[in-house]
Amino acid sequence: MGLINIGDMVRVSSNFVDTANTSTDPNTVVFKMKEPNNTVTTYTFGANAEVVKESTGNYHVDWLVGASGFHVYNYRGNGVANAAEESSFVAVPTQF
Repeated sequence: MGLINIGDMVRVSSNFVDTANTSTDPNTVVFKMKEPNNTVTTYTFGANAEVVKESTGNYHVDWLVGASGFHVYNYRGNGVANAAEESSFVAVPTQF
């Protein structure tokens, strides 16, 4: 992702596929973000507008970075496309 600063809007995306590697919508899509202070925020597609469906199987959340440090995010789908994807980024403080 490159250098990420406090105040950046970071797009975190996920693609769910079936066993044939075809993009597929899970029955449920849950997104979680763990911030440097260990606060976990959870969004569910359909219940929270933050989870956006771009196309079949493709979802994203635009995350406003509010703290420096290690951020971990996870997407989980169940039903037709059972899958979990986890990744992370480090945000650095700005000089201003």
